[in-house]
Amino acid sequence: RSCVYLDRKHTVFGRVVGGFETLTAMENVDADPKTDRPSEDIRIKGVTVFVDPYEEADIQVAKEREKAQKEEEEEKAKLKPILPRSEASLAPKTYRQGVGKYINMTTTKIGRA
Repeated sequence: RSCVYLDRKHTVFGRVVGGFETLTAMENVDADPKTDRPSEDIRIKGVTVFVDPYEEADIQVAKEREKAQKEEEEEKAKLKPILPRSEASLAPKTYRQGVGKYINMTTTKIGRA
């Protein structure tokens, strides 16, 4: 039966495939109307798992991780790598000795009067 008042408050974590009389007995325990808690403690002593749900979850998680890794690699490929400069490349280029050694005379226009 549908229990709308439990939506977004509880999680379904299994399915009963046998032993419905046990489930019916748990449902028939008197409960406090204010808190909706059973008046007697209900303890589940044992369960049997027929299908391993973690196999499917592991496959799904692996696919999600692979997809995220591909997206991350694509994003890294889009960005230009910034290589660290060596000490030689940090120094300005010199074109000759003495005063004005940093001026490239081949690209400088000298006006003649």
